[in-house]
Amino acid sequence: MNPDPQPGEPDARTDEDGGEQRHSYGHLIVPMLLTAAGTFLIVESVHSLPYRTTEGQPGPGFLPIWLGGVLIGISGLIVFQDRRSLRGDTASPAANPARWKIVKFLAVMAAGILAIQFAGALVGIALLIVAELWWVEDQPFWRSVAVAVLISAATYALFEVALDVQLP
Repeated sequence: MNPDPQPGEPDARTDEDGGEQRHSYGHLIVPMLLTAAGTFLIVESVHSLPYRTTEGQPGPGFLPIWLGGVLIGISGLIVFQDRRSLRGDTASPAANPARWKIVKFLAVMAAGILAIQFAGALVGIALLIVAELWWVEDQPFWRSVAVAVLISAATYALFEVALDVQLP
């Protein structure tokens, strides 16, 4: 909000014509979708996958529950960031070019979840990482593939070898 607007200059409560500015809630769509996806992951995992095995090791529900929590946390961060930007900026948050990056990220996440369902966790994670780095973050393709292979190998080592938890 502009504390001392110059004469004739609109402040944060008025539009360019001097009329009352309407509040748009479109910037809350992405956090609501993330919260819904995170809640869905947690609820489905709690009802259908054990969090721990009978031996006390992390079970098949371990990763989806934590992933759901992370998605809910990210949605909270987005809302917090939007509220901060709305306090000092009269521009619509929907006009923010970073918003398209979030939409791309969500599209990659949705495609990644489908890839994990059909191709398995390691291949799906690798495809998700390549798409995220190459398409969303504009990294070179070879670097995206290298990072995806390293992260998939680390995921295999952590879950299959160290924790002895079977990946889907």
